[in-house]
Amino acid sequence: MAQQKKEKSLIAKSQSYFGDYLLMLLALCVPAVYYCGRRAVFVLLASVGTAVFCDLTGGLLFYNKILLRDLCAVFTGTAIALMMPPTVPYYVPALACVFAEFAVKIPFGGSMKTPVVPAAAGFAFACVCFPGEVFSFPVSGTSATGQFVSGTSLAGMLRKSSSLHLDPVSVSDILTGSVSGPMGTACAVVLLGCVVFLILRRPRAFLSCFGFILACSVSALLFPRVNTGALASLILEICSGSLLFAAVFFVTDPATSPKKPVYALLYGVYSGILCMLTRYFGIYEEGVCFAVIIANCSWPVIQSLFDKISRNGGSPEKEAA
Repeated sequence: MAQQKKEKSLIAKSQSYFGDYLLMLLALCVPAVYYCGRRAVFVLLASVGTAVFCDLTGGLLFYNKILLRDLCAVFTGTAIALMMPPTVPYYVPALACVFAEFAVKIPFGGSMKTPVVPAAAGFAFACVCFPGEVFSFPVSGTSATGQFVSGTSLAGMLRKSSSLHLDPVSVSDILTGSVSGPMGTACAVVLLGCVVFLILRRPRAFLSCFGFILACSVSALLFPRVNTGALASLILEICSGSLLFAAVFFVTDPATSPKKPVYALLYGVYSGILCMLTRYFGIYEEGVCFAVIIANCSWPVIQSLFDKISRNGGSPEKEAA
């Protein structure tokens, strides 16, 4: 009886979290469909459909229960799709969802027990296996007409150029998502709206998000990859790739982010530092998902060290003595 009550509590908690997150993802689907047309809808259907099917069959086969009720599968499929270019072959997000479900979520019994964020792991899998398809972006607006004119994302430009300039028109395009890049993570205005939503609905989760954005912002100002000024570096780094998207949806994941407010903030800062390191030194133009996975795996050790120092009055050696 106690086990059943605990299980119901976890499902209710998961439904509450992912229900809010799905509302935010739905807002991001609007500019994705506007700029990418029906192709965005098909990519979303392929990704979400695969995630839901894997979650349903995996839960029934391995646990004789329906894991689908926690809404994590719908979230995972939607998040993975929105991080893809609209031109991606449908099998790429589908396989990413298969990996996220069968390698990360299902073996551990559900969304509130995963050691890493399933959507981040699925996207990282796609990056390693299909980098050409994942990082091939059309010029903004052309995919809606079916022309698929090849373009270069902001994250790709940052890796190659040191003289990117900003003007009122380009800043407007960047903020509204009218640029080459992932079909659902480029609209900074909507993502900033999601940050406000987090403040109102999930203040503890916002601390992780804030710490992440703060660390990335400081890194962009101190170590710019462009020579056109600190403001250009800040805007381009924060608004390129899936940085803001990961700050809102991955760093705040209820299963992997710390519960204590101070630790939530520190975890966000730590994840942000890792994100910028993967951008500066990684082999992919966008390494935020790898940074999130590294943070998920290493933070428990760091938090344990902090706890030990706190218990021993600031000295980790006292307990050993």
